[in-house]
Amino acid sequence: LSVPVIERLVTGIDPNEAIAGLSVFPNPFNKQTSINFSLQKESKVSFKLYDLIGNMAGSMAGVSYPAGNHHISLDATGLVPGLYILKMELSDEPAVQKMIRIVVSK
Repeated sequence: LSVPVIERLVTGIDPNEAIAGLSVFPNPFNKQTSINFSLQKESKVSFKLYDLIGNMAGSMAGVSYPAGNHHISLDATGLVPGLYILKMELSDEPAVQKMIRIVVSK
């Protein structure tokens, strides 16, 4: 194996791709969670949130972000408990992340 192949295996980052990572923390979450993502280059990013039967539960229109790490706070008080799929779209490179909304009773 050549060094470039080893570096790619270790990092998992392709410098030609715009998305370097997408995560949600905490997950599962109660009333609020953070969507964290990294971009390799400046990109216009859109988010869509779907329930398990494919209904759109929320969206955020395309916003331009510079290269680097970013986070967005999500207020989930309007979501019913359950499993959701978050789809991050930019250019032709979608990324998806499962999200679980729970309710914690006092």
